[in-house]
Amino acid sequence: MKTAFKILTLVFLCGGALTASVHAEAPDVDSTDVVTRVIDANTLLLKSGVQVRLIGVRGPSPYDKGWNEKLAKDQGFEKAGLGAYAEEAKEFSKYLVEGKSVRIELDPDQAPFDHKDREGRLFAYIWFTAPVFPSPPAWLVIDPEVSGTQFRHDALLNAALVRSGLAAMETGWPFSYGGKFMSLQNEASTNSRGFWKEKMKPAVEKKAGKKT
Repeated sequence: MKTAFKILTLVFLCGGALTASVHAEAPDVDSTDVVTRVIDANTLLLKSGVQVRLIGVRGPSPYDKGWNEKLAKDQGFEKAGLGAYAEEAKEFSKYLVEGKSVRIELDPDQAPFDHKDREGRLFAYIWFTAPVFPSPPAWLVIDPEVSGTQFRHDALLNAALVRSGLAAMETGWPFSYGGKFMSLQNEASTNSRGFWKEKMKPAVEKKAGKKT
């Protein structure tokens, strides 16, 4: 599969509200598939049998407590309670892509690694057709070049997870949208979205008891 490089841009709307959009050139080859199962915030299973590891995403897992503890520590949380958001992140992705057609985009920065992680999963961006909302939610990241067309695959799941605060930005390997994903993570943190609200909770002080 080949794909053209895309440039993630942030667009300021009237009234100071921030939305994100993605300006994209048409890829050389469009690869589409259907998501049959959302495994967790990081991984999807496609109808073709391919497992996709979402590029730039590091979300909590319903299956790996150690993963969640490391995620919490790396993001500077005093407590490792991010596992509580694992199901929420999974359901968020299920609502958007499970059972639906998606477009798969590869990242040129991953070409030296054959676009695969150590477990053989395909590193990819997943584009889905955004549902019709009365007003766009704060987490939505779209491609205005294809928005409004049928089967448009105009919204980026990877970025939506980071912007919603249900995943952090993965910094362990390179990817083309790194700087833009960091901006989305900072936005989520500043607005206490998803698990970032945990940083706003004051630490509970233990009262010293008298020995008897």
